[in-house]
Formats: sequence, C-alpha cells, structure tokens
Amino acid sequence: MAYAAHLRVLLEFFRNGRTGADLARVGCPRRNDLSVSELDSSSNSTAWSDDELRRLCDADKLLGHLSKDRGTRTSDWGRDEDWQLLRPHVDRLLAAVGTDLAEARDARARLP
Repeated sequence: MAYAAHLRVLLEFFRNGRTGADLARVGCPRRNDLSVSELDSSSNSTAWSDDELRRLCDADKLLGHLSKDRGTRTSDWGRDEDWQLLRPHVDRLLAAVGTDLAEARDARARLP
C-alpha cells in the first residue's frame, strides 16, 4: 500500500495535480468508498473538529512526499491523541452495528 501512495503522489506531481485525470477513459470505476453512514444511518455528520483537520493536514503532507511543506509536519503517528480522535467515532459505529462484533469490542477496549 505504501508503494501505491508513493506512485500516486509521483504521478500527481509529474502531471501538476489530478486535474484532467479522466479515470473513466481507461475503465476505472467511479470511487465507491465505504462511509460510516452506510453502516449507521444516524451518522451523517460532515463537521470536522480542528484536531481532526490538523491530523488530516499532517497526513496529506506526509503522503505528499514531494510536498514543500513535508518538513514542517514532524508529529508522531499512532499517538494516544490520534486514538482519542477516533475513539468516539469507533464507539458510535460499534453501538450502531450491534453486538456481533465481540472481537472489535475487545480491540476497542485495548485502545489507549
């Protein structure tokens, strides 16, 4: 997966971004990413917290290996604060999908 991220970043760099990338022309299916609202219909928030936005920005800069801002993003990954950002989302999802996820609940209990 890391190689795919590197390749994507390099292709976007050499083509000055994604503008003009007509993926349908080569038979690439439209994006069909899973979203939490498909699993929990009550979860329809699109409001990002400032902490989430900061981490998303850090992740974008880290994946953008040719980014001029990469050196300014030196935060560590997998830290307790990252899990604290995700924990409420995980808890809501686990509550919404039911009790068949004992293994997931056990893993959630081990989060920092």
